[in-house]
Amino acid sequence: MTFPSTLIIGDNYQTILESLGHSPLQNPDLLIIDTDYSIEAIRKIESFLQKYSYNHKNKIVLIKNIENLEIAAQNTLLKNLEEPGNDNYFVLTTQNQSKILSTIISRCQLIIQKSFAPTLQQTLPVPTDTKSALEISSSIDKNNIKNTLLNELNSLQAQLVNNPSQILSQKIANLLQSIEYIDSNLDPRLALDFYLLS
Repeated sequence: MTFPSTLIIGDNYQTILESLGHSPLQNPDLLIIDTDYSIEAIRKIESFLQKYSYNHKNKIVLIKNIENLEIAAQNTLLKNLEEPGNDNYFVLTTQNQSKILSTIISRCQLIIQKSFAPTLQQTLPVPTDTKSALEISSSIDKNNIKNTLLNELNSLQAQLVNNPSQILSQKIANLLQSIEYIDSNLDPRLALDFYLLS
C-alpha cells in the first residue's frame, strides 16, 4: 500500500491492515477510533503519529465509521491527512459517504466494497447545452444531490485511473468544488448547476 490515506466504503479493513503487517489485537502501533468521535480524540492522533513505532516499520490510524465525526472533528483530521508523516497510514471506513467532507474524500484512495458498489455506479448524463443541463438538474431530487455528486465522483475517479486525461481531471476538480459548495451550505441545486454548466 503506497497511498497514505484510504477510505473504505464498507467495513472490511482487515486486508489493508494485514498488507501493512498489522493485526488489530494488542497492537501499540495501531490507533483505533471507534467509540469516541470527539474533536479531542482526533487531536490525539498527532501525538500518536509523532511517537516511534514499537513493533512495526509503520503506524496506522483506523477510524471506523468516520461519518460519525462532527464537522469540526473532520476539519481537525484534515491536517493529519495532508501531512501524515513517513510510514504513517490512515484507514477510514464508512457506510455513508455523504456525511464526509469532500476535502477528506479527495485526499484518500477510495476502495468500494462489492456490497456497496451497486449504489455507487450511477453517473449523470452529459449535458449537450445549457437547457439540457438545467433539465438534468431539475430531474434530481434536491435531497439526493450530494449523494448523486458523490456517486459521480466515484465513477470519474475510476475512469481517471483507467484512462488519465486533463479533461477528466478538470471535471473532477469542478465536481469537488460543487461538493464543497454543498458542504459550505450553498443550495445543493446551485452546486449541481455549477457542475453541470462548467
